[in-house]
Amino acid sequence: MKHRWRGILTATALVAGLFGTSVPAALAASSGSPGDQSIVIEINDSEAGGSYDQTFQLVYDNTTTSGTPVYIYVPTGAVGDPTVDSVNPQFDPNPADDFDPCATHSPDDYRMTQAQIDELGDELTRQIVAVDEAHFGEIGLADENDPASDALVVLAYNVQDSHYYDCDEDTYTAGYFAPEYIDDAGMNVIVVDSLDWANRIGDQTGNPDGVSNLYEGVIAHELEHLLMNYSDPGELSWVDEGLADFAAFLNDYPGAFGSHLTYVQVFHRETSLTRWAGDL
Repeated sequence: MKHRWRGILTATALVAGLFGTSVPAALAASSGSPGDQSIVIEINDSEAGGSYDQTFQLVYDNTTTSGTPVYIYVPTGAVGDPTVDSVNPQFDPNPADDFDPCATHSPDDYRMTQAQIDELGDELTRQIVAVDEAHFGEIGLADENDPASDALVVLAYNVQDSHYYDCDEDTYTAGYFAPEYIDDAGMNVIVVDSLDWANRIGDQTGNPDGVSNLYEGVIAHELEHLLMNYSDPGELSWVDEGLADFAAFLNDYPGAFGSHLTYVQVFHRETSLTRWAGDL
């Protein structure tokens, strides 16, 4: 089944240059409910095609002051071990096809620690969800038959995209929101990539390789898309993308998206902001 990615963000692999676009994909949950210790997600490979089931385990569970549950899931066993499937950049979802993972990508660059996960989750429950909901509306019930489905579910894994296979590709999918997670899976899901968490979560002041709150900014951006999917699903893409970028500034993450604005202004000055068709 083909699905839509909405508000997908790409970032340079070494620098935090962000910009948005929209591409088709296939993503749905095979089983599980928000808050379960494990859920099974059907992952689509947007570059090579095809899909496979991946089991995710719950690694963060908390609630915002307004009562919204927040859950973070990673592929089973991925905390501290970047060699598990769907995190390891050398994992080949389909060895029979013509696509081979980039041989120079190291699993160490995709390591996720519990401390990093907790820091990200605490920022979500302490600030991001409240700020975004205050400006763009509340998270809705993804499945009217599941009272637990008003939660926010964050999936963290190594998204399979052009960067996954092409060693010369210097951008990667930093995160995305797909409406079909709501429609087909009954979950309010945001995906964030697992690349270089050590340099892209929290305050990176003084770290020449770091970008402060990059992934927090990605989630703030994608959460706007999720909330707008409830409050104003027919909004024009240029308005929705502009508000999603503004969500990062509302959360005080200007460093995460300054290069996004610069990219548009410097390299795409002749592209109309109101008729960009979702593609720079």
